[in-house]
Amino acid sequence: MLTTEQKNAIENLLILADYIKEHAIYSGDMQEIIDKSIEHGEVLIGKKAEINQDFQKERQLIADLIKNRFDP
Repeated sequence: MLTTEQKNAIENLLILADYIKEHAIYSGDMQEIIDKSIEHGEVLIGKKAEINQDFQKERQLIADLIKNRFDP
């Protein structure tokens, strides 16, 4: 169970991610990372009841996309 402070921190990050999504230019990979990350964050703070069945697969996809983006 997350504390109130942890939920607030995640919610703040979701607001920033949504802002980036609306006001930035980014590639298709980044859009997928942002969309999946927002969805997972919403589940964590209880804003969304459940995530689709491929949660573990998507978590790994996000991790791989981020790693590939920043690894040389």
